[in-house]
Amino acid sequence: MVLDSEELLDAASLLETAGWLRQQFREEAVKFPLLAARAASLADFRDPLAAIRRCVLPNREISDDASPALRRIRGSITQTRESIQKTLKQILRSRNAESGEDYVTLRNDSLRDSSARGEQA
Repeated sequence: MVLDSEELLDAASLLETAGWLRQQFREEAVKFPLLAARAASLADFRDPLAAIRRCVLPNREISDDASPALRRIRGSITQTRESIQKTLKQILRSRNAESGEDYVTLRNDSLRDSSARGEQA
């Protein structure tokens, strides 16, 4: 089964609750022996919980720390975007764009040349 990031955060919450229950009933074993025994049978989910918390950010985005490959891919995307912006700025300068209008904007993951569209700053 594949879970999306929201479902993973829900699972993390459930795992946290299971850990909390184990701890609470361990502390209250004398008062609640049957519940303490049942709670003690719950597995220790600290490792999967830590992995989910490391990989899925609270805003439901997947962290760069999720895997070395993802970190490398996102780094490459950032470098490529910066290279494209640098190249576009050089093109604008070489065209002798009017002062104050030689900038490039990124909107909805699309680069735009302000001087070519006649936009104002």
